[in-house]
Amino acid sequence: MASFLVVETKIVSLFRATIYKPILCFICAICLLGCSSKICVTYYSEPTGAKVYDDGRLLGSTPLTLYYEPSPDFINGDCMFLKPLLARWLSGAENSPTSIKACASEGKQLVFTFFRPQNIPGSDVDAQYASQYEYQREIRRIRTEENNMRLIQNLNSISNAYSGSSKSKNADGGYMTKDANGVLVNSNDCYQTKDALGAIVNSAGCYK
Repeated sequence: MASFLVVETKIVSLFRATIYKPILCFICAICLLGCSSKICVTYYSEPTGAKVYDDGRLLGSTPLTLYYEPSPDFINGDCMFLKPLLARWLSGAENSPTSIKACASEGKQLVFTFFRPQNIPGSDVDAQYASQYEYQREIRRIRTEENNMRLIQNLNSISNAYSGSSKSKNADGGYMTKDANGVLVNSNDCYQTKDALGAIVNSAGCYK
């Protein structure tokens, strides 16, 4: 029985090491590798929520992050020019800078802001839309965090379902069983284990 417990504990440790932790590490790696080799430019607009176009093709709304391959000049420590983009607000106001420059001295994570032309009517419309847009972004952020928390909880549940019972010798020569919360139960010479749902059940000479 003791040998079985050692094997069971090793299986649980292997499960946590090969399934649970790598998934979390993979999620973190995706977040960290985005700007590692490419130039990472985050485009903002004032007011926020302007749509960004590349030759008439919609790329998204600000804030928007785009990635660029560094040119030989950039790699050698100089500057490179990025393809000009167009920002268009709800009112129809537009801003299209003639050039956007990225310099190696500023690093690979850069920020550029499109400013709405003040002489175009409809600034109140764009300001109101920006407020609504920010509100919707905050709602999406909260939902994303909730989904991430549920993912972590599901992974914990899967890990606990495979954990079974963890036993250790007590002073009387019997075994004590730890439940999912690490609380020692059953200090006699019988054993308790957990089923797939995590419920403690009697086995091997235990009686209710």
